[in-house]
Amino acid sequence: MNTIEGNNDIAKFMGFELTRYGYWMSEKTPTGSIAGWYKPNEMKYHSSWDWLMPVVEKINRWHINNLCEKMDFYLFQQSITSSIDMVWDGCVQFIQWYNENKTL
Repeated sequence: MNTIEGNNDIAKFMGFELTRYGYWMSEKTPTGSIAGWYKPNEMKYHSSWDWLMPVVEKINRWHINNLCEKMDFYLFQQSITSSIDMVWDGCVQFIQWYNENKTL
């Protein structure tokens, strides 16, 4: 999956809806907030910890609330020591799994 597709999947997972202008995004981050219209090629989930950490937190909340042992992606174990690329990839892998298994 390329970066634009992955960022698009992440935005949908975060609850943002795509319009003809792009996604209206409003999210608190560790250092402030993200607010504005963003097209998929303008999103920074793959390159900014400020963008990616709310995603990691949402996945972690889901993981805890659902007590899903199978979902032990390396995302949770390596997010402290890994590069943003590895954590972004782990988020995208989780979202793909989640989208295929929403009814569980």
